Amino acid sequence: MHDSRRYQPDLYKISAGPVADIYLLQGRVGSVNFQEEIIFYRVLPWIEISVTLDCGESEGLYFGPGKEDSIPGLAYYMQNEKKLNLNFNFVPAAEVLTGGAFLVERRRAVNFNACEFAAPDNGTGQGWSLLRPGSFGCRWEAKQGLLQTVLAWAPGEWLYASDDSIRSGGSRYTSLRGRYTYRCALHYGSISAEELIKTATSFAEPFLIGTAIQEQKKKNCAVNNFLSSSSSSHQPFITALFRKEGRIYLRLCNYSTENKEFLLSGGSLPIRPVSMELKEEGEPRAGLTLASGRIQTVQILAKE
Repeated sequence: MHDSRRYQPDLYKISAGPVADIYLLQGRVGSVNFQEEIIFYRVLPWIEISVTLDCGESEGLYFGPGKEDSIPGLAYYMQNEKKLNLNFNFVPAAEVLTGGAFLVERRRAVNFNACEFAAPDNGTGQGWSLLRPGSFGCRWEAKQGLLQTVLAWAPGEWLYASDDSIRSGGSRYTSLRGRYTYRCALHYGSISAEELIKTATSFAEPFLIGTAIQEQKKKNCAVNNFLSSSSSSHQPFITALFRKEGRIYLRLCNYSTENKEFLLSGGSLPIRPVSMELKEEGEPRAGLTLASGRIQTVQILAKE
């Protein structure tokens, strides 16, 4: 068992400006050299973390339990505490909210998979959450408030650790070689399914960062000064804005449990609903109502 904090890493402030302060942390965990970049944004509501691990270029390194220290009767893949992890100290909580665009679950188990985010819920309605694009393995110590997220593991011998993925043991594929970079963020705010989905999607999709900045600067403004509604709580969420064959398309999603209405620039820009294949589905109109859980792509038409 190794803890990177025991190796006295070096910390440098490498940038300070109107957008963000950036810190560089360099250190070692066991036999692995690592470099961690931490970004504190002025406007965005999260702290961004990027970790690069150097696992060696030749022989590579093993991470995870071997026969001598594994837990009898428990499969290797379940022994998350013995893998290479990022550890986060949150408040103690019985449940952890995890999920993605259309499925949010409350986890009570020690080991579970999370998709896009993991947020301990201690009943206050506010707190810290971890954002990571994609799906990732977690281990949650409820009484300690410790969230471990798996970065890598490669036990010395495993069922599918051979060159042909059938025979056990001795494969060169059980070790990690080279440099690997992992990206995540810590966010403080509302512990609610809808808000966590929006934040996790904004972090995962670079296009949406501009939306997050606009929403943070002006709580009552239209998203990117583009969407408008009678109530900001009824705005759907932009997931894509793109151009194809000279036409401009906008894709929206309603993550909430209620219908949502929207207009483009207060109704001054007409739209036309289209299919996922971008085929026309109806006449031009000023606005659109999205049912709960619905994704809709629209073509943005030129103002006459």
